Amino acid sequence: MNLNVIEESLNKVLEFYNNRKVVIWSNCITSQTIAEKLRDDYGIETAFFVDNDSAKTNNWNTYLPEMLRGRREEYFVVVPIAFHRSLKNQLTEYGYKKNEDYYYFADCIVEDSEDYYEDEHGNKVKGYHKGASFIFTSYNSAVEIGKRVTFNNVKMKIPKDTYVYIGDDSVLDNVFFDFMVGNIKCVIGKSVSMSKSLIRMACGSVLDIGDNVTAQNNFFIRQIGLSTIKIGKDCMFSYDVELRTGDGHSIFDVTDGRNINSTEEIRKNSKIIIGEHVWVGMNALLMNNAKIGSGSIIGAKSLVKKEIPNNCIAAGIPARVIRKNVSWSRKNGSEDIMDCGNDYISLTDESYER
Repeated sequence: MNLNVIEESLNKVLEFYNNRKVVIWSNCITSQTIAEKLRDDYGIETAFFVDNDSAKTNNWNTYLPEMLRGRREEYFVVVPIAFHRSLKNQLTEYGYKKNEDYYYFADCIVEDSEDYYEDEHGNKVKGYHKGASFIFTSYNSAVEIGKRVTFNNVKMKIPKDTYVYIGDDSVLDNVFFDFMVGNIKCVIGKSVSMSKSLIRMACGSVLDIGDNVTAQNNFFIRQIGLSTIKIGKDCMFSYDVELRTGDGHSIFDVTDGRNINSTEEIRKNSKIIIGEHVWVGMNALLMNNAKIGSGSIIGAKSLVKKEIPNNCIAAGIPARVIRKNVSWSRKNGSEDIMDCGNDYISLTDESYER
């Protein structure tokens, strides 16, 4: 929920609407919340919503924006969505003036070029970012981009006090970063490759992805608030791999009413730690408390919820060690163990107990 957008929109309505009817652009969750708060907290009813997408209009509570043309004395318009210059131009064409007749939270850009972005809310993007779009929903967030980073249809929804770093030579193709609430840290190392992936992080989460990590299509990271995911360098994720630091819903012990899976203390200590040079097979699911030692292999369709030692193969539901003292190479058909990398040719730690 974009709390700053909601709060600012409410304040601007009270300051500028001058007893006109209120119209909200886009019938989305944020818009509905603004409408509810206007009604419940201030007794101001929303006349209707508008949207340029005819598939979203119903001529009941959502109409095409043409309804606004020439009616600035009758309507005050709130726009709580990402910035679109065409939308601003549309309102200007209809005769509406910024703040006086409409409030557009995201219309605050100071500079917007291919290698730098800054707005009046203290949000900044440093580095060449053609092919990526950023939706800042609040204040004081920063994105830093290294050299020769390639973006293709990358989207980031960024709340307050969030920091994102993407290292040199990384390639991100059709990746959606869905950051929620704020105070998030996401660091992606050098030469990282991801495609058709979703990274969803809640308030206070930390994600640290090392150099030379590769992920095939449908790589999904979901972090519950305050959790940490750390992925070492040179890891390889196959298709349809998912990392989740929580269950997503609360579970209770009916004998005493205790929450047993999602208290603040549990969420604060939620972690997934993956060592270096780990190969995770297709359809694998790594859950909270998964810890995988360097050089190991996780079999396809495995479920990992505990510690797996280094240089082993683990598979199954739940995953268990099925072979120790192994190493692996990205080179298919290699007959030279040195192709695994000298740093990753090790015996499995014998202190590990199944």
